[in-house]
Amino acid sequence: LSDTLLRLVHSMKPTVDELASTMSSFTGAMKHASDSLHKTVTAAKMLRHTNRGLLTATSEFDDQFFNFLKNHIGAYDELDSSPGCYPWSEIVANARLYSQMFWLDSEVASDSSYNFCLPDTLDSLDDAVDRLAMDIWGIEEVSQEDKDAGEKASVRVPIVVWDGAMSMNRQVFAADRLDGSSFVGSGSALKPPAPDAANNVLPVMGLTCDGTGFIQLGDKIGGAAVAPGLKSMFDFSMDQVMKMQKCRAIKRNAKYTFSRTDFLNHFALYVPVSWLSAMTIPADKTFDIFESKMINSWNNVEVSMSTLVSKIIDENMNLKDEPPFKIDMQTVGSCYAKEYGKKGCTMGVDVKKVMESPAENKALMGMKQCFSTSFSPPFPAAGLAMQGVLGMTLSPVKMCTQNSECPVGYMCNLDLSDEIKEVPDLFQELIYHDYCVATARKIGPANVTDAHAMDAQMVTPNSEDPTQTECINDITGQDYQWCRCDWYSQGSSHCSG
Repeated sequence: LSDTLLRLVHSMKPTVDELASTMSSFTGAMKHASDSLHKTVTAAKMLRHTNRGLLTATSEFDDQFFNFLKNHIGAYDELDSSPGCYPWSEIVANARLYSQMFWLDSEVASDSSYNFCLPDTLDSLDDAVDRLAMDIWGIEEVSQEDKDAGEKASVRVPIVVWDGAMSMNRQVFAADRLDGSSFVGSGSALKPPAPDAANNVLPVMGLTCDGTGFIQLGDKIGGAAVAPGLKSMFDFSMDQVMKMQKCRAIKRNAKYTFSRTDFLNHFALYVPVSWLSAMTIPADKTFDIFESKMINSWNNVEVSMSTLVSKIIDENMNLKDEPPFKIDMQTVGSCYAKEYGKKGCTMGVDVKKVMESPAENKALMGMKQCFSTSFSPPFPAAGLAMQGVLGMTLSPVKMCTQNSECPVGYMCNLDLSDEIKEVPDLFQELIYHDYCVATARKIGPANVTDAHAMDAQMVTPNSEDPTQTECINDITGQDYQWCRCDWYSQGSSHCSG
């Protein structure tokens, strides 16, 4: 029996070995298939999320891009080699990835294209718009046959009943939608700061860290807007430059830490640091942007490389050796380049001295650096205000017929009235034409359009008197003449007016 079993085992051994070999091959094949499947899925995900074909991530333009940044911008120098730390192809790939936030995954074709569907009934370019309107909105022009048959309408529009109800139990005419607070957070979020009539202060313009900006010329002339998308795109663009420079610094010395301060001082030309240093005689003369080095204070590690300041402001504009002018700010300790990153910059201009006005007038301005989660410094917050009668000229318009009717610091502009009357009057031409022609001999020439526009800016309307004009600021100083800058022929500017 034992011999029989032994012979049976021996006879089965080749079969078992073959089976083991087959199982091993099958396991290897399954692993290979699994790896292939994983790679395929990963590639599909990458295709869907990072390769939608918005731009072509090719290295074809890497050399040209590198040479442009090196020769014209200063983002690279002789110690860098093409394609550089951050080649064109990588920037394009990142831009493509960033841009995908504007499209839903379900709206992107499987081949990563951005082709979109149009009605298949566009027979010709002439009727394309009509066809598109019909196919999308159901709008169509009534045919002549239908009109002959008694159809009175000239256009059929699929108008349906809607009670104003919206999703999430909302109403289209809800109070927070009417005042805008549902869109921007509060009803006053996009209104310029109110003028301070008691102290004659007019906030003229401003920009906040969140992308809100405003501008106004008077209490009834102005507006505001918020553009978080533009801020996001600007931050993204500057982050690409920041990453490029960090890479350059590490290649020069792996121990060096490229900081926001380095970027702020040497690359961020959209902040006033380099301009304050180059164009002013500062209160603190210990900081010179052209002599400033990139050095880590905690370990004294230093790197040297080209910057936007060295290339554009120094080499291209030659502001280091031959600035066209220098502003003396030795007594303005509230605004100088060295401490801008920490304290910002605030200062005022005595307009009374500049324009020799009898009344007090100042221009007050300030800028403070914003910081966010982005690697690079964002655009700063800034503001400008006018203090005195100059900024309050249109808050409100002050009508007059002679100087004695104007407040202190104003004079009656006797020339403006005639100029306004010579402007073609919209109301006369379009609305009151017959009436104005019939009564022109009685009331004399008057521009009704501008009269009503002035009424809107006044506390008490006075447009009934066509001889009235407005009060303007009393500038009693020298007769200012226009200056012509001969930059190209003389190499510097001079007044010749």
